[in-house]
Parts: sequence; structure tokens; C-alpha cells
Amino acid sequence: MKRTSAVGLTLGGAILAAIVATQHLVLADDKMRPPATSRQAALDNIARSVLLPAYSQLAARSADFAAAATALTTTPSPETLANAQQAWKEMLLAWRRTQAFAHGPVSDLGVYGRIQFWPTRRQSVDRVLRAPRPIDDAYVQELGAHAVGLSALEILLFDTRQDAAARLAAFSGPQGERQRKYFLALVQELLRQTRQVESAWKGSRGFAANFEGGGQDTLNLLVNDLLNAIEVGAQGRLLLAIDKRLEQHARSELVEGGPSGTSQAGVLALLAGARAVFAGADGVGIDDYLQQLRPPVARRIDAQFQRAIDAVKAIAGPLEDSADGVERAVRRAHDECRALEIMMKTEVASTLGVTLTFKSTDGD
Repeated sequence: MKRTSAVGLTLGGAILAAIVATQHLVLADDKMRPPATSRQAALDNIARSVLLPAYSQLAARSADFAAAATALTTTPSPETLANAQQAWKEMLLAWRRTQAFAHGPVSDLGVYGRIQFWPTRRQSVDRVLRAPRPIDDAYVQELGAHAVGLSALEILLFDTRQDAAARLAAFSGPQGERQRKYFLALVQELLRQTRQVESAWKGSRGFAANFEGGGQDTLNLLVNDLLNAIEVGAQGRLLLAIDKRLEQHARSELVEGGPSGTSQAGVLALLAGARAVFAGADGVGIDDYLQQLRPPVARRIDAQFQRAIDAVKAIAGPLEDSADGVERAVRRAHDECRALEIMMKTEVASTLGVTLTFKSTDGD
């Protein structure tokens, strides 16, 4: 009996030791495993750490542009013109980085199309320059989207019909007075609009709070806007650049950013903005939520984002350049963006339970 008891005690001790060891393994595994990521945490971080800062950057770049525009219209010179052109480019790229999410205040306030409308119409800009009516705020508010915003300002700053000297002359002297007033009025309108949008995102009752509390509806909207940015914003611009039906001179006018030489940089900024939204910048994003649900899908979409961005970076020149090497690189970038779009529509949307409302232009 005593021997049996000893064996029983030995077995019991072994079982107890195994249980304790298992508990230690579980605890160690829990320490190694990343914390669970909720949809709410992802939306909170995207609103506060990605979208709101992006609109703050846009407002800041708009203020820089306004300062450069004032200098140009006050003292036209090659230097002030170059500074205004550079400030315009920096504001455009800041605008591109916000376009992965096209809803919220920028839409609700009715300013999206007035910040930039494409394709632009040179005739609309020329009509304002020839009109006899004085340029004031009331007149600017009556102008259509073709005659205001970043695209109209691109024409005034980078007119492809003029060389550098003629562009400067258009801002100089008595003959440039109307263009100076028109130019400055458009810049001031942009500054007001971007500050309004930034302000509408802020505060306890701002759109960031609404975004965070939107749940699946917000996630649906966000993924659909990302799809629109990837297909229309990136693929569409890349496809237009290699459209063989367009003559070279027409392509440089019709490709967005052609006159200013920002066509490639604009697509890159848009994709970088889309990836920042998807990844939550350096914090929690949709990718982390996806990683929790289906890790292989999260890895594939992250890799495809990088391939698309790398392909656009590899384009050695403006998108509208007809050189064979550039054209091949543009086509490859288009194909990588297309692969990203398909992956978002299929694997990502189904995993996240997203209702797709974005209407594709390619028949998918």
C-alpha cells in the first residue's frame, strides 16, 4: 500500500509539473503574441494619425503657397515665379496624399471639385482673363470648377504655350494686373477652403470623431474610396499616359500634371497616401485588423502595395513621355496597380465583410 501511494504521488507530481509547464508556455506565448486588433482601434488611429494630419499638411502647404503667391504678385521676378511654382507643386502633392479618402468635410462642404477639378479647360481660364468684370470674391464664387482651384492655377503658372520669359511677363506690369488679381483670388480661396476642411476634422464633435464611431459603415466607405484612388486615381492616369490614340502634344496637356511635370510624382503621392491609410501610418491600420483575420491576405496585400509603389518610382520621367523605356515602365506600373485593385476587391473586401459600392470602369 505504501509503495502504491508513492507511485501515485510520483504520478501526481509529474502531472502537476506538466500542468505548470504548460501554463508557463501559454503565458510565454501570450507575451509573444501581438495584442488583438479591433476594427475600432484601426479606425481611431487612421482618423487621428493619418487623415487629420494629412489635411493639416494640406492647409499648411496652402498657406506656404499663399505666401509665395503674394510675393509673386507683389514683385514678379524669375525667383518669385519659381518659388510660386514650387509651392504649387508641394500643395498639389499634399492634396494627392489626402485623396485615398474622398468623403468627409471635403465632400460635405462642397469644396472637393473646387480644390481641384480634372480635366481642366484652358478656355475657362482664358475667358476669365478676357472678361471685363472686376475680379472679386463674389465673381470667384460664381466661377465654375474649371476656372478655379489647383488645375486653373497650373495653367497660369505653367502655361505650355509660353516660355519662361512669357510666363513671367504675364504676371508683370499693367498688362498683367488682371492675371495677378485672378491668380491671387484663386490662391486665397484655396487657403480658406483647406483651413475649413482641417477645422471640420478637429474637436470632440469634428469629423474624426464621427469617423471613429462609424464602425462597419466607415470601413465600407474607406475601402471603396481606396479602390477609387487606386483604379481611377492611379491606374486611370497611367493608362491615359500610354494611350496610343493621343498625339504627344495632346498627351502632355491631357495627362494630369503634364504642364507642371508632376504626373509621376502625383501618382506616387496618391499611392503613398493610400498605403498610409491602409496601414495606419506607424500605428494600427486595416492591415493589422486583416492580419488578425487572415494573415496570408495581409502579407500579400502589403507586398502588392510595395510592388505598385516601386513600379511607379521606377518610371524615369514624366508619365506623358513617349520614350520606349518610359512607356514600358508606365505599363508595368499600371499592371501592378491593377493587381492591387483586384486583390483589394476580392481578398480584402471579402475578409473584412466590406460591401463594394465603387463602380469600376473596367467592367469588373
